[in-house]
Amino acid sequence: MATAEQLRAACDALYGPRSGGPQRAQATQFLTAAAEQPQAWGACLELVRSPTEAVATRFWAANALFAKTKKANRELPPAAAAELGAHLLAVLKTDLAPEIAERIAVTVATLALQAEDADDGASQSLENCARAALE
Repeated sequence: MATAEQLRAACDALYGPRSGGPQRAQATQFLTAAAEQPQAWGACLELVRSPTEAVATRFWAANALFAKTKKANRELPPAAAAELGAHLLAVLKTDLAPEIAERIAVTVATLALQAEDADDGASQSLENCARAALE
């Protein structure tokens, strides 16, 4: 299980100005494997939510959340998807680099599309989050 700190260190190794080929390859391998883990939801959300995090790290985390959302394809419980959407919407209301904001908005919209068949309040909550994210 990779923690936010470990993901941050790997992003630093991947995107840092002093990292070399082998170090970048190792960081890429670690980040790819870590993003596949179920615990990555929380660690990536923590990185995205941190306003002091490096832009490259936040962007990687936003991309990882988007990839996980696409792969989850309705496997994420509706309540968890709604909670994630609400957290991401709160992040969108902060000062973000445009590429991070775009990726988060697309992630929220993806969550909403995946939940539209649900018969509970989670799908309505996600739909509202998606509308707000795309405004």
